[in-house]
Amino acid sequence: MALGVGCVSEPPAEEVKAAVDKAVSAARMQPLECHVMSYAWGKEGVESLVGRLAQQTDGFELNDKKPYAELWMGTHPNGPSSVRRNGELVPLDEYLSESASANGSKE
Repeated sequence: MALGVGCVSEPPAEEVKAAVDKAVSAARMQPLECHVMSYAWGKEGVESLVGRLAQQTDGFELNDKKPYAELWMGTHPNGPSSVRRNGELVPLDEYLSESASANGSKE
């Protein structure tokens, strides 16, 4: 792409497509297994969006009498998320420290 005073020329379409393809392949999404926090002010069972979202996590069983309040995503020590690597759950902080591309660094 060339820039000049008062003019901008667009890169050829094939260059744009190649750049987009490269960015998409480099940014592989990893599903998180998030931590569910239960507080008295949460909604109970299926009434809770947090509880329903948590049902997507392997091994989570929704309890109709339990209040689900927050879905934590991240590396907080009281409720860290996990990522699957080769079929095994790995804490998100460990995954990020071992995978430069996952934390935005170049490998």
